[in-house]
Amino acid sequence: MHKLNSREIAAGMAEGTSVRPPLREIEALRAMVATGKTTQAARDLGISQPSVSRAIASLEARLGQPLFMRRNGRLAPTAEALAFEARAAVIFDLLDQLAAPHA
Repeated sequence: MHKLNSREIAAGMAEGTSVRPPLREIEALRAMVATGKTTQAARDLGISQPSVSRAIASLEARLGQPLFMRRNGRLAPTAEALAFEARAAVIFDLLDQLAAPHA
């Protein structure tokens, strides 16, 4: 399967086509919103810190806007990041339901 690079993502965005973000990018966003630190988000996800940074950068390129701003040595989510994370929460709620045993 071909993974899109940031140039292909930007080209798709310019053409007005929607490119669905991979689940890993959304997971990285959620971990970053929760922790505010790439190292802690990486630990929580069981991946490397550079992988978290790349996932966030890719999602920012895909969405065409920054998702975090540096404040007092921490990365603070933008309003756009919080809104996206809130919409994405539904996905993770459904995944949790799939993993739950049947009643």
